[in-house]
Amino acid sequence: NISKYLIDATINLHKEISNKFLPSAVKFHYNFTMRDITSVVKGLLNSKPKYYKNPSDMIRLWYHESMRVYSDRLLTENEIQRCRDTIMNIGKKYIIDESIDTNIIDKAFIEPCTFTHFISSSLENNSSMMMNDNVTNYLPCEDTNKLRKEINNYLYMYNESHTIMNLVLFDQALRHITRIARILQSPYGNALLVGIGGSGKQSLSKLSSYICQFDVVQLSISSEYNINDFKESLKDMYRKAAVKPCTPLVFILTDTQIINERFLIYINDYLSTGYIPDLFTKEEYDGIFNSIRNVAKSEGIADNRDAMMTFFIDKVRTNLHIILCFSPVGDLFRQRCRKFPSLINCTSINWFHEWPKDALVSVAQKFLEDIDLNMSLASPSNSVVNIASNSNVIATPSNQIRSPNSIKRNSTPNINNTIPNTSKHSDTNILRDNLAYHIAEVHASVGLISEEYYIEERRYNYVTPKSFLELINFYKNLLKLRKDELIENISRLETGLDTLMRTNKDVSRLQDFLKDKKKEVEIKKQASEVLLEEMGKQRSEAESQQLLADAEKLKADNMAEEARKLEEQAAVDLAEATPAMEKARDSVDCLDKASMTELKSFTKPPAGLDKVTTALLIMIKFEKKDFSWDNAKKMMAKVDSFKEKLETYNGKEIPEDVITRVTPLLDDPDFNYERMKTKSLAAANLVNWVVNILEFNKIYKRVKPLMDSLEIATKSKRKAEEDLAVVNDKITVIESKLHNLQTQFTYAMQEKAKVESEYKDCLDRLSLAERLTNGLSSEKERWSQTISKLRSEAVTLPGDVMLAAAFTSYIGAFSYTFRQKLWKTIWLQDIISRDIPITANIDPLYILTNESQIASWQNENLPSDRMSTENGAIITNCNRWPLLIDPQLQGIKWLKKYENNRVNKNSKHLIIIRQNEKGFMTKIVNAISAGDTVIIENINETIDASLNSLLSKSLYKKNKVLYIKIGDDDVEYDENFRLYLQTKLSNPHYKPEISAQCTLINFIVTKIGLEEQLLATIVSEEEPELERNRNLLIQSFNNYKIQLKELEDNLLERLANAPVDILSDIPLIEGLEATKIKASDINDAVIKGKKTEAGINQTREIYRIIASEASLFYFLLLSLNSIDHMYQYSLDSFNYFFIKALKNYPTNTDKVEKLKNLQNYLRWILYKWIIRGLFEKHKLIFLTQLTFLLIQNNIINNGDIGYNDIGYQFLLLGFRSLNNSDEKSPISWIQDDDIWNGIKTLSASIEGFEKLPSDMEENSNRFLEWYTHFTPETEKLPGEWKELDKHLFKKLLLIRILRPDRITMALTNFIREVLPLGKTYIDCDTELNSYNILEQSYLDSKSNIPIYFILSPGADVVSDVDKLAIKYNKIKGIDYHNISLGQGQDIVATERLDVGNRQGHWIFLNNIHLMPKWLTLLEKKLDEYNNNISSSHEDFRIFLSSDPSTYIPIS
Repeated sequence: NISKYLIDATINLHKEISNKFLPSAVKFHYNFTMRDITSVVKGLLNSKPKYYKNPSDMIRLWYHESMRVYSDRLLTENEIQRCRDTIMNIGKKYIIDESIDTNIIDKAFIEPCTFTHFISSSLENNSSMMMNDNVTNYLPCEDTNKLRKEINNYLYMYNESHTIMNLVLFDQALRHITRIARILQSPYGNALLVGIGGSGKQSLSKLSSYICQFDVVQLSISSEYNINDFKESLKDMYRKAAVKPCTPLVFILTDTQIINERFLIYINDYLSTGYIPDLFTKEEYDGIFNSIRNVAKSEGIADNRDAMMTFFIDKVRTNLHIILCFSPVGDLFRQRCRKFPSLINCTSINWFHEWPKDALVSVAQKFLEDIDLNMSLASPSNSVVNIASNSNVIATPSNQIRSPNSIKRNSTPNINNTIPNTSKHSDTNILRDNLAYHIAEVHASVGLISEEYYIEERRYNYVTPKSFLELINFYKNLLKLRKDELIENISRLETGLDTLMRTNKDVSRLQDFLKDKKKEVEIKKQASEVLLEEMGKQRSEAESQQLLADAEKLKADNMAEEARKLEEQAAVDLAEATPAMEKARDSVDCLDKASMTELKSFTKPPAGLDKVTTALLIMIKFEKKDFSWDNAKKMMAKVDSFKEKLETYNGKEIPEDVITRVTPLLDDPDFNYERMKTKSLAAANLVNWVVNILEFNKIYKRVKPLMDSLEIATKSKRKAEEDLAVVNDKITVIESKLHNLQTQFTYAMQEKAKVESEYKDCLDRLSLAERLTNGLSSEKERWSQTISKLRSEAVTLPGDVMLAAAFTSYIGAFSYTFRQKLWKTIWLQDIISRDIPITANIDPLYILTNESQIASWQNENLPSDRMSTENGAIITNCNRWPLLIDPQLQGIKWLKKYENNRVNKNSKHLIIIRQNEKGFMTKIVNAISAGDTVIIENINETIDASLNSLLSKSLYKKNKVLYIKIGDDDVEYDENFRLYLQTKLSNPHYKPEISAQCTLINFIVTKIGLEEQLLATIVSEEEPELERNRNLLIQSFNNYKIQLKELEDNLLERLANAPVDILSDIPLIEGLEATKIKASDINDAVIKGKKTEAGINQTREIYRIIASEASLFYFLLLSLNSIDHMYQYSLDSFNYFFIKALKNYPTNTDKVEKLKNLQNYLRWILYKWIIRGLFEKHKLIFLTQLTFLLIQNNIINNGDIGYNDIGYQFLLLGFRSLNNSDEKSPISWIQDDDIWNGIKTLSASIEGFEKLPSDMEENSNRFLEWYTHFTPETEKLPGEWKELDKHLFKKLLLIRILRPDRITMALTNFIREVLPLGKTYIDCDTELNSYNILEQSYLDSKSNIPIYFILSPGADVVSDVDKLAIKYNKIKGIDYHNISLGQGQDIVATERLDVGNRQGHWIFLNNIHLMPKWLTLLEKKLDEYNNNISSSHEDFRIFLSSDPSTYIPIS
C-alpha cells in the first residue's frame, strides 16, 4: 500500500502548499500546478525494485522529490523550513502502515537528503559509477564527503578537457549540482536557475552537464547579433539533438544574452511544446524528415508528416535541455515571467540563495592557503596566483572551519589601541583564519549596509559571490605589492644610512690620515732640498769641463774642415785617375789562356807587338837589355802568374826611369788598342793596360802632395778628437753623477708630489665627506625613524592591506557617510576584535596612495574633497573595470586628463566613445589589441551584451598569448588595455552582474566639495586677484608635494646606485647637494606659502555662507526627482544661473550690505529658475523645503520662531512618527481620536506644549471658536496661547494637528514672514503670463541651451513660441520650424536640426516623448552642438516639449 499512501500524500501536500504559499508581486512564481504533482511522481518513478526494497527508502525518495519540486523555488530560509515542516507533517499523516516503524519514518525526513544518478549508495554494490554510459540509477547519497570527493573528481576531469574552472565545492554548491543534474536527467527536463550574478549558476550548470555527459551550447553575442542569428542557433541545436549526431545537449541562456525580448517567444514555445512555429520552413522540415526517416521507421513511426513531426519534436525535447540563468533583481524577471508563463510553468526552478556565512569563511580559508603571511622582510614575497580571473568561480568550506568563538578577540576594541603584540601572531594559521572570518564579515556587512543605503537614499548596491572572490584576489595581490614596496623602501633607506655611516667613519679616518701625511710631506720636502744642493755643485763642475770640451771641439772641427777640403780636392783629381785604373784592370780581366796562348804561339811577333812586349818587360821585369820575343814569351809563360803580376802592379810607385823608357813607345802609331786588336786581342788588351796604368801614374803623381797634406790634416784631426774624447769622458762621468742626482731628485719630487696629492685628495675627500654628512645629517634621523616605521608597518601589513582591499572592492558605490560607517565603524572594529595586526589610527586612503599622487590628481582637476580623493584612489587601484556614477561630470573631466597624461607617457592612445556610436565595437577591439585606454561615457542602466566577456575579463591563453573572445572573434589581449565606464544617471539601478564585473564609484558631488567649488567661483568673481593667487598657491603646493617625493626618490635612488667609494663620485655628491638644497628651498616655500594661504583663506571665508547656501540649494534640487522624474538638474545648468547672479546682483559700497545683496539675489535667481520648471502643485513644496533647509542650517532665523527638529518631524509625518498612543478624546467637538492623540503627543514631545491638553479641556469653547474660524492661521489663539503668534513654527504644529486643511495657507504665511523677501517668493510670476515668462527664459537660452516645456493638460506653448518668433523676426517654415514628432518625423527633425545649427534657425520639437528611441540620437546631437559651440550659429535655438515621461534621457 505504500504507493497509495505516497500518492495520497502528494495530492494533499500540493493542496497544502498551494494554500500556504500564495503568489504576490514579489513571489509571482508561487504558482503551483498539476505539473508539480507530475514532477513528484516522475521522481518516484526513477526508483527501481532492485534498489528500493524497503518502504522507508520510498518515503525518503518521496520526501526528496517533494522538497525539490516545492522548496527549491522558495525565496527565504524561513519559507523553506515551513515547507519542510509541511512535507514532514503530510508524510507522517498520510503514509500510515502498521508494518512501518515510526522511527524509520522520522529518519526518512532527516537532512541533508540527496539523491543522484551518478553516485552510488549503500543500496548499490559499485563503489563508483563515474563516467558510466548508463547513468540511470537514482539513489540516495547520505555521505556528503563522498559526494564532494566524487564531484571533485568530475571537476578535475572537466578541467583536463575544458577551460579551467577554479571551483571549491561547499555543501550548498554540491546540492545545486545534484539538483541541476536531477533536472537534466528528467524527461524533457529544463531548468530555471534564479540568483544574483556571480552566484555560480553557469559554472555549476556546466559541471552538472559534464557529469550527465551532455554537451553545452552557449550563444556568442556580438553587436550585430539579432533574432535571425538566434533562430539559426536554435535550428543548429534542433538538428544536433534530433538528426546528427543526435546527442544530448544543454543550452545555457543567461538573461544578459537576451538582447531582444523576442528571443523569449521561441524559448517559451520550446518549453511548452517543443514546437516553434516559424523556426523551419516546409522545405527544411522535408530535409530533416528525410534524414530521420530510417530511424523513425525502425521505431515503428508511421511515414506521414504529422507522425514524423511528432517524432522529430520528441527527439529534440529528449536531447535538448534548456537551462535559463536569470537574476531576480529588478522588474525585468517578473515581467518576462508574466509575458512568457512557460518560463515558470514548464521548468524546474532552483533558487540560488545568498551564500551562508560558514561558506564565505571556508572559501576565504581555501584561497588564503597559499598566501605568505610571514611579514619578515628578508626577501621578497612569493608570487600570488589569480583565483578570480573570470566569473566561473564557486567556493566552499574546507573541513577545518574554525568557529568565530575559537578566535581570540579583544574584549573592548578601540580604534586608537596600540599595535597588538606581534607574539600573538606568530602562528600564521591563526592569523589566516582570522582574516578569513573578517573577509566573510566584510562581505556580509556590505549586504546589510546596502539595504540601509537603499532605505535612506533610495540607491541600489549589490554584493555577489564574485565580488567576494575579487576581494580575496585583490587582497592577495595588494599584500604582495605592498610587501615588496616595503622591502624596496627599507632597502633604499638602509643603503642611504649605510652610506652615511660609512662616510662618517671616513671622516675620522681621513683626519688621522691627514696628520700622518702632513709629517711625510715635510720629510720628503727636506730630502729633496738636500738633493737639489748636491745637484748644484755637480752642475758647476760639469759646466767648467764643458767649456774645455767646447774649445777642443772647436779645434777638432777646424782641423776636420781643412782635411775635408783637401779630401774633396784630391777626390776630384783621383776621380780622373780612377777610370784609367779601371780600364787597366778591365784589360787584365780580358786576358785569358786562349788569347795568351795564341799570343805566345807567334814565332815572330807581328809588327808593333814587340813594342808592347818591350814596354811590359821594362815595367814588369825592369828589363834594360833583352827585349827579345823569347824573353817576352818567358815572361808570359805562366799565364796565371803573369796575370797576377799585372793585377797587383803598383801604378802609384812606377819608377821614373821606367816611365821615361816606356813613354816613347807610346808614341808609336801601332801602339793603340784598335790597331793591335787586328793582330792579337791579347796584345790589344796589354796595350790598353800599359797606356792606362801609365795614365793613372801620371795623375797620381799630380795628386800625391794633396794626399800627403790630407794625411797630416787627418792625423791632426784625430789628435784633436782624442783630446776631445778625454774631455768628453770627464763630462760623461760628471753628467752621469748629475743624471743620477736628477733621477733621485725627480723621484724625490714625485714622492713629494704624490704625498702632497694624497694630502690634497684627502682634504678634498674630507671636504666631500663633510659636505655629504652635513647635507644629509637631517635625513639620518628621519630615515632611521622611517625604517623603524616601515618595519612596524610590515607587522601590521596584513590588517592594513585587508582594510584597504575591502575599501577598494566594496566602498565605491556608497556616499561619504556610509563609507565612514563601513570602514571605520564596522570593518576596523572587527579587525581589532579579531586580533589582526593593524596600524593605529589607520586611514586606508594612504595605503592605496600618497600625498604626491593626490597632489598630481588635483593638478589634473580632481576635486580636493575627501570623497573625490577616495574615488581617485579606488579608480587607480581596483582590479575590476571602474564604472563612474558621475551626473555632474566631475569624475570624467578628471579621468580624461589623468588618462591622457598616462597614455602619452606610454605612447598609447585614449579613446572616448559611446555605446551607440558607429564603429563602437571595432574601436574597442582595436584598443584591446593595441593596449590603449577606452572610456565609454554616458552609458545607461543596461550595457551592450557584446561587452560581457570584456567586463568579466574572460581571458584565456593560446600559445602563451592572452586572448579574449568578443562575439565570435578571438582578440589578442594587451595587458596595458584599460576600460572605464561612466554614466550621467544620478541614481542608476545596475544589476548585480554589473556590480560583480565593475567597481561602481559614486562620483556624485558632495555638499562640502560643491561648497568649495562655489566659494572659488564667488571669490574669482568678486576678488579675482585673490582667487588667482590662491589657485597659484595651491598649484605650487601640489607641485611641491610631487617634487619633494621625486627628490626623495631620486636621492635614495642615487645613493642606492652609488659606487662603493661614494666619495670618488663628485658629480653624485654635487647632485645630492643640489637635491637637498632644492628640497630645503621647497620646504621654506611651503612654510611661507602656508602663511600666505592663511591670510587668503581668512579673506575668502566671508563669502562661505553664500557658497554654503548655494550648495544646499543644489542638493535640494537633486532631491526633486523623487517627486517627478522630469525634475533633473545638471551642475552645469546650476553654475550658469549661479554665475549669472554673481554678475548682475546690486552692488553696495558697504561690505556687509554687499554680501547681503548677493545672498538674496543669488537665492532669488536660482529660485526663479527652478520654480518655472515645476508644476504648480509642487511649487509650494519646493519653497517650503527651501525655507526649512535655510532654517535648519542657521542661514535665516527671524527671531525665535520656535523651530526644532522633532517639531519638523511632527510637521511632516504627524504624531504617529513620535508616538502610537491611542486615547479617547475628552473634548466633545474633537470627535477624531487621532486629533486628540496628536495633541497629547505634541505636549509630551515638544517644549512649550506641556499644558496644551489641560488648557484645551478647561477652555474648550474658546478653542472651539478658534478651531471653527474660516482662517485660523491668521487668528490669535485663546489665552496665553496667543503668544504662539510670536513663535510661528509652533503655531504651524498646532494647525497641523487641529486644522490640517489650512496647513497650506499656514505654510504660505509662515514663509512670507520667515523667509527674507518671502512675499516676493510666494508671488513669483503671479503677475506674468506664460508669454512674459517665455520672453525672460529666452534670454537665458543659447545655441547650446534649449528651452524645455514640460506639458500639463490644456497647456498651449506653441502660440507663445510663435509670438516670440515674430518678435525676433523668425518666419515660420523659413527659419522657424515647428515639428510635431510622430511616425517618420524623426528624419525631418534630424535634417532641420543640422541645417538650423549652421544657419541660425529656430527648431521647435513638439511631443518628443512620443519617440523615445529617437531621443538617444537627439541626445547625441545636443552633445555635438555643445562640444562644437564655435561652429553653431549664435541665433540657433531649440525648443522641446513633452509630457512627463520616464523614457526621456536625463541629458
